[in-house]
Amino acid sequence: MNLSLRWRITLAFCLLAAGATAAMAVAFAILGKRHVDQTTQQDSAQASALLTNLIRDRTLSLRSETQVVAGTPMLKALVLRPYVDEATVDDVAQENLRRMRADALILTNRDGRIIGQSGLRARANEIPGIQAALRMETWSGVVATPTKLMLATTMPILNGDYVIGTATSMSALDNRTAEDLETVLQTPFVFVAAHRVVGSSTPVTDTWRQLPTYPRSIDLNGRRYVAMYSQLPHTSAAQQIGFITLIDYDEAVKPLRQFELALVAVLLLVAVAGAFAAHIVARSITSPLEGVVQAAGSICRGVWPEPVAIKSTGEAAVLQDAFNQMVASVRENQQKLLAMIDIDPLTELDNHRRFLERLGQELARAQETDSPLSMVLIDFDGFKAFNDEFGPAGGDAALAKGAAILRGWAPAYATLGRLSGKDFAVLLSDCEIDEALAAAEELREKFKTAFADETLTVSIGCAQSHLEPKPSSLVLACEIALSTAKQLGRDRVSAFDSSQGPADDPRQLNDFASEASLATIQALAAAVDAKDPYSAGHSLRVAEYAADLARYVGASEERVALVHRTGTLHDVGKIGIPDAILTKPTRLTHEELIVMQTHPALGEVIVRKVPGLADTLEGVRYHHERWDGRGYPDGLVGEQIPWQARVLAIADTFDAMTTDRPYRKSCSWEESLREIEQCAGKQFESSLALSFARMMRRRMMSEAA
Repeated sequence: MNLSLRWRITLAFCLLAAGATAAMAVAFAILGKRHVDQTTQQDSAQASALLTNLIRDRTLSLRSETQVVAGTPMLKALVLRPYVDEATVDDVAQENLRRMRADALILTNRDGRIIGQSGLRARANEIPGIQAALRMETWSGVVATPTKLMLATTMPILNGDYVIGTATSMSALDNRTAEDLETVLQTPFVFVAAHRVVGSSTPVTDTWRQLPTYPRSIDLNGRRYVAMYSQLPHTSAAQQIGFITLIDYDEAVKPLRQFELALVAVLLLVAVAGAFAAHIVARSITSPLEGVVQAAGSICRGVWPEPVAIKSTGEAAVLQDAFNQMVASVRENQQKLLAMIDIDPLTELDNHRRFLERLGQELARAQETDSPLSMVLIDFDGFKAFNDEFGPAGGDAALAKGAAILRGWAPAYATLGRLSGKDFAVLLSDCEIDEALAAAEELREKFKTAFADETLTVSIGCAQSHLEPKPSSLVLACEIALSTAKQLGRDRVSAFDSSQGPADDPRQLNDFASEASLATIQALAAAVDAKDPYSAGHSLRVAEYAADLARYVGASEERVALVHRTGTLHDVGKIGIPDAILTKPTRLTHEELIVMQTHPALGEVIVRKVPGLADTLEGVRYHHERWDGRGYPDGLVGEQIPWQARVLAIADTFDAMTTDRPYRKSCSWEESLREIEQCAGKQFESSLALSFARMMRRRMMSEAA
């Protein structure tokens, strides 16, 4: 459910009010429980004090009456008899009990044996005061019999200074006593002994398994009480004699509950009124924001909204005004960006994206009208060193100056652009390659003259497009021409004309529109040959050797053709190796060797620019890997090395050994083949290495015949 901000604010306030009401209810429930507990504890304490007084008064009365009974001559005479009839003594005890305010009277002889009793049948060991009385002591306390709880006083019966027996009088702490206490305390009262009920002012269970030593809620006779157990005064905890007070829960919490209900009613009224007020406040807050939200939604839909009307004051008005200013600023900046999106801000020429877009349009137009289209790519020579010397500001100034030269030189039909950081590009519509070369030469002279003080020159590559080309093809052709110009000494113009065949110049490709064609491969290989004269023809020879080996071991013609294409391209990465390393007449140092070993990876990067050559990438990258894992650039082992790369590795090594180098003479074919056989299983795959040796020896025998 997606609620508006206004309703979310209202709902939040209502939830807050509900939470406050619930918290208040919980607080009152806790306070109510504490009040009941305190009331129960107070009533228990009051009952304990009342029982203390009751026990004291009854004990004084029992002592007085027991003393009278113990001094009766008739009773003494009976006790002194060696043989006495218990029925007779029982009658005497019953007669004396009628004159006492006691519930039981028990008489013993000097041996502590009961000789008569009335009101209660008990055993001598159940009355702890008998032994004390035999020692001429008066004892008072509470006695728990199996059925009753009795307040007892035991005194000695004396004959002169001698104890001749004991007299024990008892007053029951029973239901009647509990009812008397309830009358005073206005709450039910229960006597317990060893968890058994021995007296109660209300019907209760006979046994309490767990005494409520702290206030505890119980249900009794259909009503809810709070019960609490206390030890009976003048008893020990070991005797387990005590009483339980029962407080009517509803009566105890009635005052609080009435107040709680009144408070909850007030809180509910306040919550309702607050919710209404919150809704009004939320509306006053959100109404100004709704206009902002609607305007923001229009922006998301791509529609610029009208300024939000400011009708409020305070923070909302500040927000509306800030939003209006932000929208105006963004709209203005968008218009500026749209105006600048096609323009490079430094040179004010078409940027890379716009230039390629214009290139695609011009290629389509040239194809439709069957007219020529030439492209010129200009690159500063040694610009990195210049930038390091004069800093980024100096480099930017040189680029801006170069752009100004282009604008001053360009004919009306030219399209100018900044293709990359230091590369400018020019499209010449309806222009043949010869005209483009002449124009490029003129442009080179202008740059040379203008930058004479900075000693900056430019290299220029030109290319012409025919036959359903793609933009990337024409750009790559210009890059090849530009690379050739730089390798031939810089500060010069080089052309790549796809309208001519490869017979006139190995750098001129036929049907360049087909990006994976043999002509493209030959052009890239020719660029390497132009850079490294010592390896002239190396790529073509490796391609032939590798293709022959593939065919010899039974590969399909399609795979043989792939090996041949890859062999032609395998060293194209040497375009990026410095001349000082590539043409060094002596052996390379360790550092130089590391640089040289980057050419397979660099070759992969170059070839990847031509999507149609994707199947040659593995051979280009991995042709220097070794079967034993000690090759480069990735240290592949065994069959991890692609098959075409294994074939090229053998062909490449054989041609390198049989070709002169500045630092060594070539080896004979036989010496080279023996070396390849010795490296089988180490540098090369064994089966391929041995097959190559057999193939080449057969060729040697055939040529010798």
